[in-house]
Amino acid sequence: ADATRSIASLFGVQIFTKALNFCLNWLVVKVSGQKLFGVGAVPLALLLSTIQFLSRDGIRGACRRIDITSEHLSNMTKEMRTVHIVNLSWSAMGISFILGPICVLIMGSLGYSGVDSETYWRALFFLAISAVFEILSEPALNIIIAHGRLHIKALCEGLGVTIKASIVFIGVVAFDSGPQIFAIAQMGYSLAQVIGCYGYVILTDLCPPNLLLPFSTTETERARTIREAMDRWFGRESRFEAAGLTGVAILRWTVTEIDKFVLLAAKSRGTKFVNMDAVYGVVFNLGSILGRIVFEPVETQSRVQFSKLVSFHRNFLNNPSQENREAFKQRFNSISRSFSFRMRVLTQISGIIACLGPPYCWLLIHVLYKEKYSATNAPRVLQWYCLYVLAMAVNGILEGYRDAVSTKEQLASWSSYYPSGITGFLMVTFAVSSSVAYLVVPEIGSVGIVWANTLNLILRILFSAHFIAYRGVRAPGGTLPTETILKAIPDWRILLSLGISAVITTVASPMELQVASKELHALHVATGFICGISILATIWVFDPELRSEVISIARPVFRKIGL
Repeated sequence: ADATRSIASLFGVQIFTKALNFCLNWLVVKVSGQKLFGVGAVPLALLLSTIQFLSRDGIRGACRRIDITSEHLSNMTKEMRTVHIVNLSWSAMGISFILGPICVLIMGSLGYSGVDSETYWRALFFLAISAVFEILSEPALNIIIAHGRLHIKALCEGLGVTIKASIVFIGVVAFDSGPQIFAIAQMGYSLAQVIGCYGYVILTDLCPPNLLLPFSTTETERARTIREAMDRWFGRESRFEAAGLTGVAILRWTVTEIDKFVLLAAKSRGTKFVNMDAVYGVVFNLGSILGRIVFEPVETQSRVQFSKLVSFHRNFLNNPSQENREAFKQRFNSISRSFSFRMRVLTQISGIIACLGPPYCWLLIHVLYKEKYSATNAPRVLQWYCLYVLAMAVNGILEGYRDAVSTKEQLASWSSYYPSGITGFLMVTFAVSSSVAYLVVPEIGSVGIVWANTLNLILRILFSAHFIAYRGVRAPGGTLPTETILKAIPDWRILLSLGISAVITTVASPMELQVASKELHALHVATGFICGISILATIWVFDPELRSEVISIARPVFRKIGL
């Protein structure tokens, strides 16, 4: 119930902020030139994600695995673990100080056609400063996450996104600003994160202000060795887990951001798709709306909830009593059931997008952006992106569960977490997909990027499923991993409904979209609406767990309004 309320609150915040952000971005795309939108969507976005993802993703994962809320913990233990979270978070700032200049030099040396060198370097420099400044919020943010206050995290991010989109809108529409406006907007987002997170933590006494300082400790005696000092600052297990998860983050970043590298490389080589980066940016913004509104809240809450399994596993290993054994088994089974349910629901939602989305991509692009983008290959790219959404939904929740059933030894050892056979398979296939994308993108445009991204997500899904089934933690007498994964697959009648609806909407689509009458498009939309209703009805009938969950959420609402 608490998890459901947490996800519901995240949904509410995300829907409002993302709807406002989408409206402002929509106006920016219509007003701005494709060159300006392209530089913001590809090289600047790549710089921002590189600095922030590599600096904090692994450390955030390690902080999520530190339990500071369980009732059986003493106040001294909670305070000590809080110190570990804070100090680990500050280490992300140190990493960003190193990464920032390196990334600026690399991105600046690559250049960007259509933007003069001085303006491009200035935009990169100020954006890197904004990215590093946002890392300053990590200690307070990770404390908020550790206490399960995910709605506060969503509120801070929502406020930041609104400020960021508003600055870009005003800068582009009112002042005709250049690429530097993206750096200014990112600084507005960063300020919202820092002020919001630290303000909440201090005002609500989640953490004493003195413990928010770097290198704080609860020990009064001076450490005798560097190793002892590091154990006090970061925690012996947590610092190894942070290192292991950072290694995982490097591979995830390589796979995730390869699309933007390929775009830059293709642009430097020359391609007949002149505005390929702008097209990809438009499609990515449209496609990511669903991910940010639906997938991100579920994935965020799931990673926090799943990571609590680590504490029960440690208690069982340190003291394998019958009580700890039973507690570990119950938590393991609870998290396994939650994982199966959430993955099944996300698969069904993304399945609707994958099956009903492609026939309506041209119409959506044309309604939003007219011939400016509907006359390009953006509709075709969006069609493939609808299929990519399905892989994105499955991968996100699967990786969260995979990290939860990983032991500290597996996270601390790269060779243990990534066995040589799996690593070789991933690296070879990654190299092949990247090479194929590099070769085909100049010929087919951004579609090749979506192909490469989908292939990479499929590889990550296969690896995570293999790890969960054969190498993940298992509770004695608990649910088997294969059973957990099989329960995450939707009922065959739901899959059949999705397939039939995909065929119907594809066949009903007008042959010549550009010249089809409004009546034909309206009839096609009505057909899709009927198919969507039939899919939802099938899910309602053949997914009783989802049906009972919806009823349990809706019943209190109906009571409040007197129904």
